[in-house]
Amino acid sequence: MSHMADSEYEELRAQLAELGEELQAHSANIAKRTELVERARDVGMTWREAAGLLGMTEHGLIKAQKNAHRPGSTTTSRRRKTA
Repeated sequence: MSHMADSEYEELRAQLAELGEELQAHSANIAKRTELVERARDVGMTWREAAGLLGMTEHGLIKAQKNAHRPGSTTTSRRRKTA
């Protein structure tokens, strides 16, 4: 590899490492949102209120919560009781 290629290689490594950290933080925030919304729903908060507090639409939040519980999801939140 040339000197310039070495420099570009190292820059790309640094950018990928930074992005990896950001993606891990994002995943953690999604898991936290999923858990907090489940708890809020359990105590009677409406989808609309929770969505508004998160800056989301009601439909978007419901879809996000359903997707969080799909097989292969990266969130570790508990499933909601259906009773």
